[in-house]
Amino acid sequence: MTRRLFNKLSSPLISILILILLVGCHTILPNHTSTTGSFPEENCRFVKHAMGDTCVPQNPERLVTISDFTFYHALFLGFEPIGNAFDDWRDRVPAYLANKKQLIESIEGLGQGSQPNIEKILKLKPDLIISWGDILSAYPVLSEIAPTVIDEISTNGNDGWREHFHFVAKALGKEDAERQAWENYDKRIHNLKESMGERYKNKTISIMTVAHDFENHASSRNSFVGSILSDVGLTLSNFQDIDGGGGWIQYSSEKFVNFFNGDILFVTIAGEADRTMLNELQSEPLWEKLNAVKEGRVYVVDSLTWQGGNLFAANAVIDDLYKYLINTPWPSQ
Repeated sequence: MTRRLFNKLSSPLISILILILLVGCHTILPNHTSTTGSFPEENCRFVKHAMGDTCVPQNPERLVTISDFTFYHALFLGFEPIGNAFDDWRDRVPAYLANKKQLIESIEGLGQGSQPNIEKILKLKPDLIISWGDILSAYPVLSEIAPTVIDEISTNGNDGWREHFHFVAKALGKEDAERQAWENYDKRIHNLKESMGERYKNKTISIMTVAHDFENHASSRNSFVGSILSDVGLTLSNFQDIDGGGGWIQYSSEKFVNFFNGDILFVTIAGEADRTMLNELQSEPLWEKLNAVKEGRVYVVDSLTWQGGNLFAANAVIDDLYKYLINTPWPSQ
């Protein structure tokens, strides 16, 4: 295996020992379940994924997820994973999941999403592992620990969130719950559109991400929040109304004013460092040239929500749209 895969292990010696144990002697692992479907068919079902077909347990009880996006999809479908490889850019529980804070903080951390800790996963003795294409190189080892299914999506949850939710639901046998989830989402979208009426028909939306460690990036049409705005019938400003790699577009500082020229501007931040950066930006002369600033239509929202990539976050974004587009009048009114 690659060195990157094992850089979270406590020592090179342990890495070697685990490799030998898994590949050469995996039959002695406790609760090991074959991923080839060799156990009774009534106890498993086959799931097609990026690495082939794997027979997964009908009712998994010790689920491990790798990436926050996978974890939150499973949580939304009613599962409580015993462990997750949390993404390194999320240093706190998102505000939209405050009611699940205690549960989330109790979940065993398994390294970072792109570098799962194999030793910790092994100790948890999972009966199912779900991830996506970012860790294809880890599949041979993970599949020796437990049945492992990996989504073909290899970008991120920002632009592939709907597809990854479907994959997780299929892997967990929760297609009925998935259908109900989308019905509820569609109902909320319909109600929001009814509430907006025609008032935003000729208005455009800009979304600015202010991040101390992720500068000059903005959400595109195919991003998580871009897809929600599209469902609602809102139009992004011209420079953002395109598909970008991973749901993101890079822009130059010289084109700042032209890029964020929407009638309404949502600014996403996460934490005090981003807030400080936004305060500095608002003191710049260019800030006053933005259309939304002139109109008094700038709203600061939470980055972890607006980049959440799951239906918990989608519902929170819809709440924000109600708050700022329905319940907040134009300053001139």
